[in-house]
Amino acid sequence: MAVNKLAGSRLLVIDDECINLEILSDFLEAYCEKLFLESNIESALVLAAEQQPDIILLDIVMGHIDGYEVCQRLKADKYTKNIPVIFLSSLTKASDKVKGFDVGGMDYISKPFDIEEMIARIENCLRLQQQINHRVTITTKQHEDKITQYQLSHSETQILGLYAQGYQRKEIGTQLFISENTVKTYLKSLFIKLEVKNRTEAITKAREIALIE
Repeated sequence: MAVNKLAGSRLLVIDDECINLEILSDFLEAYCEKLFLESNIESALVLAAEQQPDIILLDIVMGHIDGYEVCQRLKADKYTKNIPVIFLSSLTKASDKVKGFDVGGMDYISKPFDIEEMIARIENCLRLQQQINHRVTITTKQHEDKITQYQLSHSETQILGLYAQGYQRKEIGTQLFISENTVKTYLKSLFIKLEVKNRTEAITKAREIALIE
């Protein structure tokens, strides 16, 4: 028996046609742990933020708002921006698919659906997202280790990030609601802790700590 790689996954399908939701429900319900179906866009956005599904299957051609705009709204929300989106559509032009990737989609499944292809594409997106999450976890841990190593406070970390991006002391103070003299004091402490002498060296350290790219 083939291994069900979707076992334990939670999927959200967004389509304004209830008949399409019924068809997809028949296809997918047996494969995943939880299947959410939503035809109302605003309700779907709330549901995505609250339930944090592993994958969102999103129809492109809908009523007053198309799937591209829905995807943009998902990617603009801090609670849903990291949820992979797979577009569903009968549109076949390459430009339609490219637009889907441009607004943040991870994959594209053409209608009419082939269930084996659909499952394979969902599995692939889940695997890719797991790899991304793993890399983010490692990077975050390395970042935290570096900050601990240099014994940087939260304020010092903020100031170093802004300073390395080219902000002047007065601008940093404005950003963080502190005086320019306070910023100067923090920078002096930072230079000692990081063993740097100028902005160039500070930028190098900030990249090492992953405060800037």
